[in-house]
Amino acid sequence: MANMLGNDSGEHQPPSPSILVNAPGRAQTNQCNSVVPGNSIARWILLRLGLLLFVVGTAFFTISSYILMQRFDAFEQSQYTQDAARVAAVLEQDRQNLISFNNDYGWWDESYQFIKDREPGYIDRNFTMETLSNFKASAVVLFDLNYQPALALEIRDGTLQTMVDARIEQLRALLTQPNLPKVLSNSTFYTWWDKLPYLIAVTKVINTKRDKPAIGHLIWVRTLDESYLKHISTQTDVLFSLHQ
Repeated sequence: MANMLGNDSGEHQPPSPSILVNAPGRAQTNQCNSVVPGNSIARWILLRLGLLLFVVGTAFFTISSYILMQRFDAFEQSQYTQDAARVAAVLEQDRQNLISFNNDYGWWDESYQFIKDREPGYIDRNFTMETLSNFKASAVVLFDLNYQPALALEIRDGTLQTMVDARIEQLRALLTQPNLPKVLSNSTFYTWWDKLPYLIAVTKVINTKRDKPAIGHLIWVRTLDESYLKHISTQTDVLFSLHQ
């Protein structure tokens, strides 16, 4: 029997070790009771892969969110800029229209003569509620060159009334600043009175041919109140407010 096992000497030989191939995920033992830690290695790899995926996913989400927020902020800023530009364009157009209307009345023989003789019919013919409404104006003043009012009207409590002395003084102080010339023409000012913004348009009063010296100033006052701002918002489709 020993010869059949290839042992010619007839001596007893210890059995050879058995070789086992481990199936994936299973630990097998040989006759010497050795252990291969397959489950532990797989668990270790899965835990590390999970942690890696979590870290990478968190980093990707954070970076993506930052980039998207930057793009959104840039888009929002661009939108604000475009909206502000539309509002500014309409305000500028209204300002230019007011200057044009002011010149029509200021560079006119009737206005020129009125400062000289104060003919009452001039006011009745030219400065009514309808006139001021058409110009979106809240007041009109005609000063001589010494800034004494020949005409001072304002819309107050829904009617056209004589301007109060305090408002006349505010206008006089605005137009007699030391850095301004004696005769103003096609000038505009933005100012705040009683927490409300106003647009002031000023032009000189001269005859129609413009061949005589100026003898005064014509001033239109536009209150940029809630009603006026709503009008601008409707034109531009932009909600906005003005701040000092």
